[in-house]
Amino acid sequence: DGDGDGEVRLHFSIVDSGIGIAEEKLATIFDAFAQADGSVTRKYGGTGLGLTISARLAEILGGRIWVESQPGRGSTFHFSVRFGVDPQTTRQLPQLPGTRVLVVVDHPVGRQVVARTLESAGARVSTVDSGKAALALFAARSSAVDVVLLDGSLPGIDARTLAGQLRSTAGGAATPLVIMVAQSTPGDRERYRDLEMAIVLGKPLTGEDLLLSLARALDGGPARRPTRPGNLPATPESRPRAVLLVDDNAINQQLTTALLERRGHRVTVAENGLAAVERMRTGRFDVVLMDMMMPVMDGLEATRRIRAAELAGGKRRSPIIAMTANAMPGDRESCLAAGMDDYLSKPIRGEELQHLLVKHGTAGDAELHQGTAEVEASTGFDYAAAVAKADQETVALIAVAFLESSASDLETIRRGIANADRRSVASTAAALHGTLDIFGARPAVRLAHRLEQQSAYGDPPEMALLADQLAEQIDCLRRALKSLTDTPSAP
Repeated sequence: DGDGDGEVRLHFSIVDSGIGIAEEKLATIFDAFAQADGSVTRKYGGTGLGLTISARLAEILGGRIWVESQPGRGSTFHFSVRFGVDPQTTRQLPQLPGTRVLVVVDHPVGRQVVARTLESAGARVSTVDSGKAALALFAARSSAVDVVLLDGSLPGIDARTLAGQLRSTAGGAATPLVIMVAQSTPGDRERYRDLEMAIVLGKPLTGEDLLLSLARALDGGPARRPTRPGNLPATPESRPRAVLLVDDNAINQQLTTALLERRGHRVTVAENGLAAVERMRTGRFDVVLMDMMMPVMDGLEATRRIRAAELAGGKRRSPIIAMTANAMPGDRESCLAAGMDDYLSKPIRGEELQHLLVKHGTAGDAELHQGTAEVEASTGFDYAAAVAKADQETVALIAVAFLESSASDLETIRRGIANADRRSVASTAAALHGTLDIFGARPAVRLAHRLEQQSAYGDPPEMALLADQLAEQIDCLRRALKSLTDTPSAP
């Protein structure tokens, strides 16, 4: 919502299909260390600070946070924040006042999003959910249409066939078409070449992509997609990487290899997890793309063995990105628990793949071996200075709570190591990692992160050593925080 004074208020909502929250608990869940059920912390982990920090951040940003929930049916969290609008950087998008657009999309959410985008530009939008309905509308000539926006993956009919049928109707012969396909390639444009005034638009797309393409279609212009970061000239951040591709499917190998080589990367292929373990033993790669489901050895087991070998040999940690065709609840958690660094859903999209390579491809050179955290921890890090540089409002909000809870968190980690409860170690170390990062406590952050990584595959004695080192660094942080909290407030 805009208010005319150079600011806008944005409203976000996040749907959680989890256990839900009882009505009598809704008023307190944004308080520090308050949860709807104490067993939740024991079962799922967490410090109980996340919602408190989120509420405070929303307030600082001129908004608020609230929740709607029913036990057993999940929750919807809402928050609103205010942002300034810089008139110097605001791009003027094409406007379509009065333009009659027919949207043919079967997915209800996608259809609604597209319609809202077009309506915001002044278009008059009609929507149908199938090719059959679109053909019936044109055959009946019930309403004139200036341009048709057509989903390329409608059920029951090929988009090329539907486009041809629309062209054969009296009302559709001269109507511009914009066809959205899952992945736009030169071959897609060849398929629609004989359809005059047709633009092929590749997904995923933004509102800007959509409006610019419709404007070009109405102007009879060429099908030219806006420049994206993946199409920009090479930069140091997008330098070629050595990539190990682990996938047993020949077609997937060809597709992913083509996407990588098109961007200048060097690709080595391993046909299963066992072959990948051997490749990693004899070679060095900037990034590993690991399929989840493979014969001989799956991606999770291969990752565990690679991480164990890195640990035993003191090698640097190579980024491993999971690839899976069936994104199921818990998949991402399983990947991270096995030691993977990120997650990529199939079908693979070139821009998303490049983004992850840029994100993780530079991390390998900077990733330190096992002893790095210990070295950094022993160099006399100035925790008081780090806390002074952190956001003071957030520090004031959570300092006392951290002082009260950190000892029990460390005890939970030590007990988890002794009892081989790796899930407990991982969740508690992850929660500490996030809280320590707020204070800028770099040595402690690195140790907590290392402990979180080793919880899936590390040896208990090594994990115990890390826990002791983490405790030493947390003691240093606690002393810095105590001096802060013990300082009398100015009158």
